[in-house]
Amino acid sequence: MSQANVENPENWIDRFLDTPVGKIPVIKDELTIRDKIGGTRARFGVSRMSYMVAPGLYAVGNPTSQSNVYLTANYKLTFDKVRKELTGMNCWLLVLDTKGINVWCAAAKGTFSTQEVVNRIEISRLKEVVEHRTIILPMLSAPGVAAFEVKRQSGFKVKFGPVRACDIREYNHLGYKATPEMRRVEFKLWDRTVLIPMQLVLYFPMALILAIIMILLSGLNTNGYSSGELVQSGARTGCFILAAYFSGNFITSMLLPWIPGRSFSLKGLQIGILLTLLGIYYFQGSLNSLESISWLILVPTLSSFFAMNYTGSTTFASLSGVKKEVATAGMLQLVGFILGFVLWIFSNFL
Repeated sequence: MSQANVENPENWIDRFLDTPVGKIPVIKDELTIRDKIGGTRARFGVSRMSYMVAPGLYAVGNPTSQSNVYLTANYKLTFDKVRKELTGMNCWLLVLDTKGINVWCAAAKGTFSTQEVVNRIEISRLKEVVEHRTIILPMLSAPGVAAFEVKRQSGFKVKFGPVRACDIREYNHLGYKATPEMRRVEFKLWDRTVLIPMQLVLYFPMALILAIIMILLSGLNTNGYSSGELVQSGARTGCFILAAYFSGNFITSMLLPWIPGRSFSLKGLQIGILLTLLGIYYFQGSLNSLESISWLILVPTLSSFFAMNYTGSTTFASLSGVKKEVATAGMLQLVGFILGFVLWIFSNFL
């Protein structure tokens, strides 16, 4: 991993601890303003793919050879969340090279894997640092890690801890046993809200380019091209594209539990239809029938596409479910967009 792609360790390393394998960095137990600003930037997609820490073994507090060993991903937002919850504890934190991806997504993509766990144990010389042979992994890493293989190849027994880092202390207090609540994956309002900025930024260029193209094309009519038609029809076109953009990227996420159906694409489709009907009602005096039909296809299709892309960022759907939804809905969305766009072009000449 290139050092240019890793967060400066001076920002979150407090000191170094002498161990049988050399000096191990001791992590600061409090997040600084710099950490919080960096996390906010990553939420908005700024340098998101380079917001990571160097993989390796770190110390929290003053651990000994008998202290617990926790594993996590090297996505800095994940790393910060875990180290914040370990404040005041004496333990080891083994950070895997997940290519800057969070635990659940990394487990699904194969970077938080059995082999990476085994390799990182060997590279860090963990056997020389601790006398016990137990490591604690986040529950969301389970899809990518075969505990029996880790044991066979490295000699370390795997324990899967709680889903949320905030439950680590209680998990320890209960004798390293997770309650049903600690195993339950939730996707509450706040969990959905923090994903919205990234989603909006990610698809803004696409929505902007589409809006510009369609606004420019809205000046077409039976007499050729009209600047007057461009102004009148272009404003309406911009409103419908904007509705599709916010419908799939914002409204669907906010209302997710209350929208019928399970798949994100279907939920986005329904919100898109609702907003389109409201738009048609508002512009009813200036819309012809074919344009109304075209928007009734285009907006829900775009909304469905934007909403569907949340599936790869959440634990709301399984990996197999995500693949199935993308394969099925993706083709229908492509057909729907082409059909709606062609009908919209023809509507300009009526």
